[in-house]
Amino acid sequence: MNYGFPVVFSHRSIVNGIAIAGSLDFDFVDIIIDTPGWLDENAGEILDALEEYSLEAGVQSPWETIFLSSPWEGVRRGCQDTIVSTARFAAGINAAYFNIHIRKGEGWFEEESITLSRTVKTLNGLRQKIHNVGKLTLENSPSNLFSNLENYLTVVKNSGLSACVDIGHLLASHDGKTDALREWTSRLNDRIYSAHLSVARIREKEWSAHYKPTSRELHLIIDQLRSCKSLKYLVFEFFKDFSTENEKNKAMKRILDLAKATSN
Repeated sequence: MNYGFPVVFSHRSIVNGIAIAGSLDFDFVDIIIDTPGWLDENAGEILDALEEYSLEAGVQSPWETIFLSSPWEGVRRGCQDTIVSTARFAAGINAAYFNIHIRKGEGWFEEESITLSRTVKTLNGLRQKIHNVGKLTLENSPSNLFSNLENYLTVVKNSGLSACVDIGHLLASHDGKTDALREWTSRLNDRIYSAHLSVARIREKEWSAHYKPTSRELHLIIDQLRSCKSLKYLVFEFFKDFSTENEKNKAMKRILDLAKATSN
């Protein structure tokens, strides 16, 4: 299993994030495109930095305001165009995978089967338009329709995409119960290509993802992931409860060393 460092907007540039990942001894970087300006960064400089630090790269498509399940065709079309342009960026840096987010907006009153069918159709259309990235993955949501295993599995199976299991999202949608991870890994198993590492905590009376796991939680998670023979990439996605970037990076390094020791 390869361990990945998340490159996010707070790193100011993708190359800066790659340098941090290399200094911490990660295996790859997961570039989260959460600002349109990052699509304009120089692909050659990114490739040079990846080579310098001997890192692979994966890319995540935008999450906020992207509604591939929308009942409005114009909204879906605009979201598809955004994802395709992000995928072109991913192809330009030889991304090992390209991760797509699905979410259901509030206030859509229709049968779940209709939403699921439309989502599958949209994803199949995207799959025909995206080229030259290693693997297309689909991430589960922290709430609503696509936090449900049956719905998520239906979409994964019928879209032909691989699964990206966001463990923090999964735990947040199951009141923090780690037993849920066992069921998801069992049912999805050889469909899982990547996963996101974080846990859920209660904040303001609601379960929220993207918190650092304890040593015990990490052991439980790694143990559950062992059965997923197709799992290749595990991204560290815990961002919350840190006062500085330096504090977060030190925590990531500690968890990285522990994860490597645990998985041996």
